[in-house]
Order: sequence, then structure tokens, then C-alpha cells
Amino acid sequence: GSTVSTLGSGARYAGRSVRAKAARGSTRSSSSSSSSMEVDLPPTAALDQQDLLGGQLKRRREAEQECRRLEGENLKLRGSLGDLEAMVAVLEEENAQFEAERERLEGEIEALREQKDEAVAGAGALKKKVEGAYLVARKEAERAVAKAAAAERREEKSAADREARLARRRIAELEAELCRQREDHHAASAALVEQADQAAREELELRVTATSKTSEAATRAASESANAVIRVVAEQREVRRAAAKMRTQAQAAEKVVHGMRKQIEELQAENKDLQRRTRSREEDLFRAAREAEERDRAAAEERD
Repeated sequence: GSTVSTLGSGARYAGRSVRAKAARGSTRSSSSSSSSMEVDLPPTAALDQQDLLGGQLKRRREAEQECRRLEGENLKLRGSLGDLEAMVAVLEEENAQFEAERERLEGEIEALREQKDEAVAGAGALKKKVEGAYLVARKEAERAVAKAAAAERREEKSAADREARLARRRIAELEAELCRQREDHHAASAALVEQADQAAREELELRVTATSKTSEAATRAASESANAVIRVVAEQREVRRAAAKMRTQAQAAEKVVHGMRKQIEELQAENKDLQRRTRSREEDLFRAAREAEERDRAAAEERD
């Protein structure tokens, strides 16, 4: 718009300059012609009146030619001025169109800016929503991990408890078997001792009754008594052998019981170590969860 107005002003100034020059030329020619008619002849004798008139006519023709030339230039400038004015009108119309287009583009830019602000706000809301969903999913995953760890600990503890119960049951069975064997051993030993005593009493009774008999009968009785004593000694030896065997079995049973008790102690130690490692693992998980929560809180504060 400023360029078009400058062009219009320049064209109008050029037209006024041409018209002023033409007016000055015509005025100069008319004044020179009138003055040539009114002035007197110079006092010098070297120039005559004809030379003066010829010079005046020549200058007049030159002035008229100059005036016609200037008028032609004036007409050309007027035509150029009309063209420039038409061009100025066209440029002003285009300028108005450009102004309307600029206003339309500014409106579109403002609408796009509003859409951008809405998109930024929506992106922020979506980011917060995604972060919230991530935190919820993370907490659910941590709860699931803790639940799985607790289930694993319960399962390990229940397995250890089952093994301990089985070991205690086996020890009770072995102790019951050992008690039964001891009772059987004592009963067998008592029965053998009772039989030996009964045989000895019978032998003594026979020996007492045989004193009144003859020597042959005494010899036979003595022989039978000796045989009986031999049998009693052999039976006692068998009883001692059976008792030794029972003692050996009892010692073996005691060794088995001792081994089972040692296994129970080892199982209890393993159970304690498992509980200690379980507590340590729980503390590590709790510490890791707390550190992750602190990192998430710090990251959220940095984003805010």
C-alpha cells in the first residue's frame, strides 16, 4: 500500500512538473515576442533590424517547438499518469484482497493456535492418565509378586512342616518298635530265667528224693542232674545270646532314632535358614518397592 501510494505521488508530481515547465515556456515565448515587438533597436550600427527580427523569429520557432514538445511530453505523462492511476487502483484492490487474505490467515492461525493449546492440554491429560495407569499396573505387579512370594514361602514352609511331621511320625514308630522289642526281650528273658529256675528246682527235688535210693539211682540221678545243669547252662547261653542280639537290635534302633533326630535337627535348621532367607527376601522386596516408589515420586516431581 505504501509503495502504490508512493508511485501515485511520484506520477502526480511528474505531471505537475511537466505542466509547470510548459506554462513557463509559453510564458517565456509570449513575453519574448511581446518584448521583441516593443523594444527599440540597439544603438549599435553593426546589427540591422532584419537580423534582429530573424533572430527573434528563430527563437520564437524554437520556443514553439519546445512548447509543442513539452505539450507532447505532458500528454505522454498524462497517459502514463492515467496508467499509473489505473495500476494504483488495481494495486489498491489487490492490497485490499491481500489484507482480507491476511485477516483470514490470522484467523486460521489463531484457530490453529487454539487447536495447538487444546492438543497440548489433551497430551498433558493423556500423559497423566498413562502415568496413572502405569503406576496402577506397577502396584498391581508388585502386589502380584508379593503374593506369589508369600505363596511360595507358604508352600516351602508347608513342605518343611510335612517333612518334619513325617520325621516325627517315623521317630515315634521307631521308638514304639524299640519299646516293643525291649518288652519282648524282657519277657523272653524272664521266661527263660523262670524255666531255668523251674528246672533247677526240679533237679534239686530229684536230687533230694534220690538220696534215699541206691547208688545206681544216685549215679543216674546225678548224671541226669548234670545233664539238666548242662541243658540249663545251654539254655542260659541261648538266652544270653538272644539278649545280646536284642541289645544289638536295640542299639541299631537307637542309632536309627539318633539319625532321625539328627535329620529332624537338620530340617529344623534348614527351616530356620529358610525363614531367615524368606524374611531377608521380604525386606529386599519391600526396600526395592520403596526405592522404586521414591524414584517414581522424584520423576513425577521433576516432570511437574
